[in-house]
Amino acid sequence: MPPPPSGLEKPIKDAEQPAGVPRVALSSYQYLFNELAFWQRDHPSPAPDHTAWESRLAALGAQVGARSVGLALVNEGPHLKHRDVTTDDVTKFVATVMFKRWFDRPAPRHGAAERAIHYIEDEEPLILPLRPPTADFGDFHYGSYIAGMIRGALEAAGFPATVQALYPLDPPNATTQYVIQWHDSVLERERRAGRGVPS
Repeated sequence: MPPPPSGLEKPIKDAEQPAGVPRVALSSYQYLFNELAFWQRDHPSPAPDHTAWESRLAALGAQVGARSVGLALVNEGPHLKHRDVTTDDVTKFVATVMFKRWFDRPAPRHGAAERAIHYIEDEEPLILPLRPPTADFGDFHYGSYIAGMIRGALEAAGFPATVQALYPLDPPNATTQYVIQWHDSVLERERRAGRGVPS
């Protein structure tokens, strides 16, 4: 009897595969993403450091995130009870509805470190490197692409923010934390609404 397939050999959304749509292994997406990541590093000119490389990937992810919010509203609009009006609401929306659409599961944890900073944690990100960055890009984080997706989704929902992908200090596992820093306009809007955002 052959061994069961590994996680990377299993097709995405196997149980929900529509008729006539070919199955695609996760390893294929992994390969495509890695080629995309290294293309972004080298074009239109070589990135000088890991920060520039992360910025390029995040900008690409932001386009995906913004467009996917529009699709979510079209496909799931009747099931979304109300428009998100607080930073807590929109963080929950991204961590549940959008992560489910992107990765077929919600993020395991999300919340507020303080009123100006929220976070989303993911223990099993699908952005898995096939080849590590070279030594001169040692601090590069592939999760910057997903951070860009989160930023694009938030901006499309009317909540501009900066989002950074981080590894926590001394992590017990491969958890990646996406730290959301709200723009001043968002905090001012919540202050005016009387939601207790500190100055």
